[in-house]
Amino acid sequence: MRSLRYLPIVCLLLLCGCGGGRGLVPVSGTVRYNGKPLPNVYVSFSPDDPGIRAATGTADGTGRYQLTTFQANDGVRPGKYRVAVRYESEPEGPRLAADDINYKRGKLITPLKYTDPEKSGLTAEVVAGKDNVFDFDLTD
Repeated sequence: MRSLRYLPIVCLLLLCGCGGGRGLVPVSGTVRYNGKPLPNVYVSFSPDDPGIRAATGTADGTGRYQLTTFQANDGVRPGKYRVAVRYESEPEGPRLAADDINYKRGKLITPLKYTDPEKSGLTAEVVAGKDNVFDFDLTD
């Protein structure tokens, strides 16, 4: 019975470690290429701080994305990020899972430099308590 008095404290600690306790903030935006929104474009945020986990997202049909770190659209830890963007045409044939041995990528539409966060020239600083909307306008 003596150990039961600590039960409320243990429950509180467990609840704080789940979901919102990770310090994530929502991040979204729109990706355009030569002025046109890119549907289904892949966006990744690579942290400058090696202790922070990367975040990724895929845009909807209007080019608008939301980032995921652990669970769908849960956001990003505050910090500075280098950004990569990849937009491909639909591969020929039936849709396959990305881990399928027969999966083939589509043709890269955006310039190759945007696929590398070190060379893309795209950056973002995510700040807690602010509106973290990052729009990217890609050009040739």
